[in-house]
Amino acid sequence: MYTPQSYHKLIEMHARTQVHSKRALRTLRNCIVQTANAMSFLHERNIAHRDLKPQNLLVKRYRTDNVQIKLADFGISRRGRDTGMTLFAGTTAFIPPEILDPEAMFGGPGLDPEFRLKRLEKSKRKQEGITLDGAMKADVWSFGVTCAAMCMESDPWPSNMACMTLIRKICQGLRPELPSNCPDDIVSLIRSCMETDPYRRPDFHELEMKRCGFSSSAITPLE
Repeated sequence: MYTPQSYHKLIEMHARTQVHSKRALRTLRNCIVQTANAMSFLHERNIAHRDLKPQNLLVKRYRTDNVQIKLADFGISRRGRDTGMTLFAGTTAFIPPEILDPEAMFGGPGLDPEFRLKRLEKSKRKQEGITLDGAMKADVWSFGVTCAAMCMESDPWPSNMACMTLIRKICQGLRPELPSNCPDDIVSLIRSCMETDPYRRPDFHELEMKRCGFSSSAITPLE
C-alpha cells in the first residue's frame, strides 16, 4: 500500500531542500506525458476537468526516478455537450484569460480580428456560461501552467502579487518565467498551451499523438 502525494507537495519539498536542480529530466517528461494522456482520456469522453493543477495530480513514487501520475478531484468536472456551465470555475492561477476577464481580452496584445470577433460574439451570451469546447480549451491552458510549475518546481506566478493584479497581468500577457535551462521542446509545449487565443491551443489528442513533442526514448516505462 502507499499514500500518494500531490505533485504540489513534491514541489514544496524540493523548494525547501533546494534539490530541484537535480530532478531527472526524464522524470519531468514522464510526468508531463502522463498528465497529457490522462487529460486526453477525459476529453475523448467529452469530460472537462476544469481544475487541473499540481495539487490535483497524485504521485506514486517507485524505487527509481519513475513516478506514476493519477488525476484527481473531479468535483467541478462536467460531462456531455453542456452549454450552460458556470463560466468562472477552478483555481485563479490556472484559469485562462478569456475566463478570468473576457472584456479585458478585447484590449489585449496580439489578438487577431477573428479572435476579437469570436470573443465579442461569446460575450453577448455570457449569461449562458461556457460551452464544453470552451472548458476543454481552458483545460489546455491549465495544463500549460501546470507544466510550468513542474519545470520551475515552484508556484508559476510571483508569490507577492495580489489576486486582482495577477488577473490583470495575465490578461495583459504575463506568462511564467521558465528556467533558462528548460529544454526548448518543453518551452514550446508550454507556450503553445498558453496561447492567448484559445483556438490556437492544441488539443490533448494532438499532444498525446505527438507524445508532447518528446522522443519515445525520453519516456521511462513504469516498473
